[in-house]
Amino acid sequence: MLDAAWDAAIGDLSGRSFLAAGKDAKRSPYAQLFGSISAQDAKKLGASKATSLARDILAKGAAQGHPELGTSLQQLAQATTALADADTERAKARSQAMTHEVARIGQLEAVEQQTAETEVAILMTFTGRSDLVRAVLAPDRAEKKKTGEDAAVGAVKDGELLPT
Repeated sequence: MLDAAWDAAIGDLSGRSFLAAGKDAKRSPYAQLFGSISAQDAKKLGASKATSLARDILAKGAAQGHPELGTSLQQLAQATTALADADTERAKARSQAMTHEVARIGQLEAVEQQTAETEVAILMTFTGRSDLVRAVLAPDRAEKKKTGEDAAVGAVKDGELLPT
């Protein structure tokens, strides 16, 4: 929305300065304001470049003092301020989102560390029992036992782990 307002303002200033230059892009005020950058090219710029370009154009426009461009320069100034403010807010929001990503990655690393420690503890306590590791850490991937007798294998009975 703000980009569309900026595009309209730069287009309006371009058209008015072109008319004030007698429809000659090499004459003042158009040539001094826009140089070799057309309004169509300016509209393709990102917010940061568009803001920089507009500030340069506004400074040149103030120095030239063409009264027929006053309203267009004011509109461009307002649109540029709004666009710059929106770009700043977008950068803040992106930074805030990145801090959440950093926290998320930290949490994932902590879970991976806990998983590794749990796996080591299981294997140190129950040597060679990778089935227990799967059953505890990835129960959806652990082998399913079909018979009642098989279901008891790996279970604990009277505080002792039944053999596999």
